Amino acid sequence: MEVLNEKEVKDRVAIEEEGIEFGINLLHSAAFSPRRTITCVPFPERYLLPGKQPDFVRLQKDLESLPPIIDFHRYNFNSSQISLLSDIIQNPLVQMKQIPFSTFSKKSGFPSKVELMPKYVFKVKYSSQYPLQSIFKSHKSKHGSFIAYHGSAFQNFYSILNNGLNIDFSKRQKNELFPKQNLYGEGIYLSTNPLVSQNFVQMGRARPHSPYEEYGALSVCQVVNSEEMVKKPDVNGGAGQRDYIVVLGNQYVQLKYILVYVKLRKGNSKNVAIMWITFGMICIFVILFMFFKSHYYKRLKFQYGF
Repeated sequence: MEVLNEKEVKDRVAIEEEGIEFGINLLHSAAFSPRRTITCVPFPERYLLPGKQPDFVRLQKDLESLPPIIDFHRYNFNSSQISLLSDIIQNPLVQMKQIPFSTFSKKSGFPSKVELMPKYVFKVKYSSQYPLQSIFKSHKSKHGSFIAYHGSAFQNFYSILNNGLNIDFSKRQKNELFPKQNLYGEGIYLSTNPLVSQNFVQMGRARPHSPYEEYGALSVCQVVNSEEMVKKPDVNGGAGQRDYIVVLGNQYVQLKYILVYVKLRKGNSKNVAIMWITFGMICIFVILFMFFKSHYYKRLKFQYGF
């Protein structure tokens, strides 16, 4: 894959600022995860040492060195930073496109008003190079599909986006999500109720120069409607339990959208308050200035002698 030059990177950022910032944070969270050897897969080839060993130190250094995205247009990037950004922008397996929440809500049936509202919605499109693309399409064509949701820690989403939801990965996560038991056996756990899956969204630290302090994400997936490979547990629990589904094969579920949640940096709200106070003071100054220059003020000054 040919590396974009600096101008091309900056042009793409000008068009896809939110998406590229999100992509940088996906990789950043995976690379700094305590389980980075699992979450940071596929590992960027340019950061592989001889013997195909991942050089996490160099990758982390380059990720941390990237400036605020609002400054990208005037920043002089080094060749290593350009290569990193080029890889993030030109992912050969999958691309994301930001869409309005209202459009997503109409297409998916997602509630238009929920307590935890996403900041962004990205539509996910896999290329023909994605390993499971053709087999998923075949299963979907045969059985049909429906929408279900999967919440996870943000550090996992780089792998989820690039590799899809994975049973083996889910096995490693079961003690984290279900410490007492793996409720309905091994498989990929989703819910047809987004409010249930939102409970499993875990925010993760953003990169140092991100406009946000934390990111979180919720997978919106197409699930093949196969009775054999997609189990809908028959339980007597509450509504939340009845909404669970368990997918028994990686090729029977595919990411369709990502809902992105953010937490603003504390400094951001302070800066906004300062901005409004400053704006208010300027307005008061302009009003007073115009008043003192007006004929009305001159008449008052003449009449009352002040």
